[in-house]
Amino acid sequence: MRDIKTVLKAWANVRVSKRVGTEFPSHAAGFQSCYSGPDFRVFLTEDEAELVDRSVLRLRRSDPYSHAVLTSYYLKNISCNRQAKVLGKRPHAISETLTNAEKYILAKLDDVMEIAA
Repeated sequence: MRDIKTVLKAWANVRVSKRVGTEFPSHAAGFQSCYSGPDFRVFLTEDEAELVDRSVLRLRRSDPYSHAVLTSYYLKNISCNRQAKVLGKRPHAISETLTNAEKYILAKLDDVMEIAA
């Protein structure tokens, strides 16, 4: 059984690893993934990642602000404190929004995947 934070981190690992590597024009794409050592990050299967994708897209339709906070935190590794500073809000408000977004994703995935909150 996995908690929702672990599932979202694994989802982010799957989605970030699928990038080509050409989004950084100063770096060659081949050199971004040359490390051939063991990868200890948690990953989801493609089917599980697709389920999480659908839940995140539902969140985007219902609450775009929470979607932005969630994807910034998990996909772009922007901390709640940094988001709060950029948005001019308190860090606690961003953390609360992130928690609510995680609960929304958990509610959508609870029936489909085995997740412990």
